[in-house]
Amino acid sequence: MNCARAVVSIDSQVLGWYVQDPSKNSDGRIRRARWLIDDLAREKVQILLPSLALSEFLHPVDEIDRRAIWATVAEVLHIAPHDAHAAEIGAKLAVLALARPRSEPGDRQVAKADAQIVASAKAAGATVFYSDDQSCRALAEAAGMEARVLPDIPPNLFDGDK
Repeated sequence: MNCARAVVSIDSQVLGWYVQDPSKNSDGRIRRARWLIDDLAREKVQILLPSLALSEFLHPVDEIDRRAIWATVAEVLHIAPHDAHAAEIGAKLAVLALARPRSEPGDRQVAKADAQIVASAKAAGATVFYSDDQSCRALAEAAGMEARVLPDIPPNLFDGDK
């Protein structure tokens, strides 16, 4: 009997939507992110957040809000470190990321950061990577993970709010 625990990773976008007030979002991403993370936690799936994604999310947030956000997510998210194994994977992914055409200022830095975020998830054992960023999903697939966007409609959407 295989008792291996499923491991998925999210990026900073998904975290951002998870911690926001659902009334502030009309396109449903906040509700979908909350449903996804809450459902994965209920199913006892290990949910990783790469440390670099956490830093990316928290850098514009003031200290009091950082503590409140961390209190909200600490019980369901596990922080994936960027260690030597992740750095090795990240170097390979950065080559791929930098080979893709970029047009915006700062795109090279974003591509390198995305490669390191995906690498941390892979090195920590994630097999699925959730992101609404197509470039991140492409890197996740290149790393051998299944890349997914937020689910459009939760299977239990019409069962009432939980």
